[in-house]
Amino acid sequence: MEYIHAGIRIKNYLKLKGKTQNELARALETSPAQIVRYLKQPNIKVHTAQRIANYLDVSLVELLGINDA
Repeated sequence: MEYIHAGIRIKNYLKLKGKTQNELARALETSPAQIVRYLKQPNIKVHTAQRIANYLDVSLVELLGINDA
């Protein structure tokens, strides 16, 4: 089984939804540098992933591609 790379999934959904990393940083009230770190990480905290999923208006399962695995 291949592991999910959360950062890549988030990056793909940002592109799909036409959102920028800076917009995500503002929505999460964090720095753009922190968003860059999230996108490079294969693992992020569940509550962070949920906040990102909420911002992108997708489910956590969809964002992380859990059904794809």
